[in-house]
Amino acid sequence: MTLHEATSEHEHQHPPTVVNWIQGMDIQDLAFLVASTVCCFIVILIGIIEYTYVRRHVTYESIRHYLTWVVFMLPATTFVSVLGMYYPRSAMFLEILSASYLMITLGMLIKLTEHLFGSRKAIVSYMNTHGIKINLNALFLCTKKLCCLPELRPTAFRIHCLEWLVYQTAFVRIITMTTVMMGFFENFHAESMVTTVSEAIMAVSLFFCIYGTEVMKDNTEEAMKPFNFGHIHNIFNASHIIMVVGKGVFLTLIKNGYIEVGTILQHEARALYLTFFVYSVSAVFLSIYSLIVFNPKRNALFDRYGIARPIFHRTEEVPLVELLAKSPRTP
Repeated sequence: MTLHEATSEHEHQHPPTVVNWIQGMDIQDLAFLVASTVCCFIVILIGIIEYTYVRRHVTYESIRHYLTWVVFMLPATTFVSVLGMYYPRSAMFLEILSASYLMITLGMLIKLTEHLFGSRKAIVSYMNTHGIKINLNALFLCTKKLCCLPELRPTAFRIHCLEWLVYQTAFVRIITMTTVMMGFFENFHAESMVTTVSEAIMAVSLFFCIYGTEVMKDNTEEAMKPFNFGHIHNIFNASHIIMVVGKGVFLTLIKNGYIEVGTILQHEARALYLTFFVYSVSAVFLSIYSLIVFNPKRNALFDRYGIARPIFHRTEEVPLVELLAKSPRTP
């Protein structure tokens, strides 16, 4: 059987049911599944520790709300990923859930930034006061020496456009993944082409999302340093890249015969299984990283650390970003 014939055969098969999958998986797949399950428990445990920090050491309920979404990003997506490894037939749907949570978390980060400053106009006012312009060369692969993109005067409309440059990936990912899932269940003749085009669109969307995130992070980097926002964005970007790029790489290797489909029977299911495994293992390291980022000793968002109650009060004239950065905390 030629590679093309084998590829065509696997494209039109359905993944096994959970019972058949568990009973028929080989040693390597079983090892991946066990390792991912252990990793999931570790990530959830770290998430609970971080949530405890949030509940005990953050004064403002609004900030606790946003941070709760953020600290549970890795536990939630890892749990859904491991669940997809147990249920290969539902893996594509679970991937959509994971992507949706990632996008909600990113939205919460943007809303938290606006909340700390007071509003989008307050961000613009801060940038104008400190002589900061919107630097379009913010992406680490795109320096001024290489592409010399212009620096723009900050306005509320331009900040809003940057936010939508980030938000668009949520809609793109959900639409493309839903299209792929429809193609799979309806047995479209051009299912392989639909998958390839969808992966390419998601890769481009991911680039613009990360680019917008980096530009926005650069705008308020100095003011947000006490809150470790740069590190939080790094955790999100790494999670997003592993999920999107990982799946595309594995799918390409499988279709070219470098990785066997095995008893899972279907290309997409095998690519997602391996992606979920890599994501689960990576989530452990990212969770340890996040545990350092959300350490109350090193993050000004945890304003109640070391004191029995807050000793300052917010006024409309003073934004939270200034109050929290200056709040007295003892180690």
